[in-house]
Amino acid sequence: MNNIIQVKNLCVSFNQVKVVRGVNLNVKKGEIHGILGESGSGKTVTSYAIAKLHEGAEYEGDIHFNNESIMTMDEVKLSTIRGYDIAYIFQSPHESFNPNIRIGKQLREAMSVHGLQPEKEQIIDALSSVGLNEPDLILKKYPDQLSGGECQRVMIGMSLLCEPQVLIADEPTSAIDASIKMQILKLLKEINDTFKTTIIIISHDMDLIKYVCDNMTIMYGGLVMEQGPTDKVLENPYHPYTKALIECTQSLNDEIMPLKTLEGLPLSPELYENRCPFYERCGYKIEACQNNLPREVEYNQRRFRCHLEGIC
Repeated sequence: MNNIIQVKNLCVSFNQVKVVRGVNLNVKKGEIHGILGESGSGKTVTSYAIAKLHEGAEYEGDIHFNNESIMTMDEVKLSTIRGYDIAYIFQSPHESFNPNIRIGKQLREAMSVHGLQPEKEQIIDALSSVGLNEPDLILKKYPDQLSGGECQRVMIGMSLLCEPQVLIADEPTSAIDASIKMQILKLLKEINDTFKTTIIIISHDMDLIKYVCDNMTIMYGGLVMEQGPTDKVLENPYHPYTKALIECTQSLNDEIMPLKTLEGLPLSPELYENRCPFYERCGYKIEACQNNLPREVEYNQRRFRCHLEGIC
């Protein structure tokens, strides 16, 4: 399967502080790829960099979309890709809409940016396809009159009108009721199955990634800690951070197992050093972990960055 997105040694800095510092990421055409990590790990910054959405950011490295470099594109070219070929579902759906404009008008304005003028029936069909009841009434409402789940579905429906090649969903279930969570996940899987849309899901929820993703990337400290097929990573993690996240999730889901937590907090980017960022919290650390940053190793369809090289 061809890679539709290739991220090569990506670094993203804000005010000379490097937040993402050498990320390599391959996303295959037609797959669902999960990027997992705690808050502050760099996963959202990486996903926004795919279409250069950050204002005032400094980029290093390269990003290829359909074998074409995003980094060399001018703003005119990028504007034809953002929201059209590469669509985003943002974490807070209500904040993505203007509260003073009805949903229908906002949808039509968003489409017109890409030269599209869908008929009302097309918009209604798109909203119906994502499970919204009475979509004609939804179009007449203001964003604040919709629930978080309804706003999320409107955003997904809007992206489908553009028929994107890649759909990037940033914490797609964090702002909605738990009862709606599975409906949104099933919807994303249906979109992937029906339209063969490549989907990237950003999350801190291991169960979510396990349920929907073909491949997964675990980030920490602005770096990729581990990457590979979801089932293989969860069955046999190579990195201590991945192992710790899995154990914490298992303890949450098991009524008998004692609750396990990962002590400490992720480092602030200002504190990044030339050593493993997980050093302070790792139960497997050795002297080499403190003295230098481990190299990225590729083995058995997996990538990981650890001095132990998969021994944990």
